[in-house]
Amino acid sequence: MSILFLMNFKFEQDITLENARVKLSPIEDVDIFNLLPIATSNTNLLQFSPTQTYNKVLLEKYILSAIQNRKNKIRYTFSVFDKSQTKYVGSTSFLNISNTNDRLEIGATWYGKEFQGTGINENCKYLLLQYAFDGIGAERVEFKTDERNKASRKAIEKNWRSI
Repeated sequence: MSILFLMNFKFEQDITLENARVKLSPIEDVDIFNLLPIATSNTNLLQFSPTQTYNKVLLEKYILSAIQNRKNKIRYTFSVFDKSQTKYVGSTSFLNISNTNDRLEIGATWYGKEFQGTGINENCKYLLLQYAFDGIGAERVEFKTDERNKASRKAIEKNWRSI
């Protein structure tokens, strides 16, 4: 007789992931103010995303949608805090989570331009992968990015080699 283990992602749980460099916290209403300077600093920050955040109204819509997606058990979005700079730098998410199929995706990641290429992404992805595999027993994790987003694709390739 074999024992079947299923991934156990709990949307109702407040998941905080952190190491010496970054802290990932569940996105919440207050992040409208935390992320506003980053989201509005570059109108092309999310140029390949179906959801834009380049002004306060759009960022509010993004965050409220992320909170609702968590309640609907669709997506789990984090705000990302850079501990070395003591600043909020962006957001990342677990998407297409399926406990039944033991899988999830990592994506919908965006950081302010000044934080790209600084090691933030590598630290975040490591924490997300560690949680997915060791914390909840995922069997499969996929990275998701738009094919046109060359910078994101390069970052994923670079991080994959270093993790």
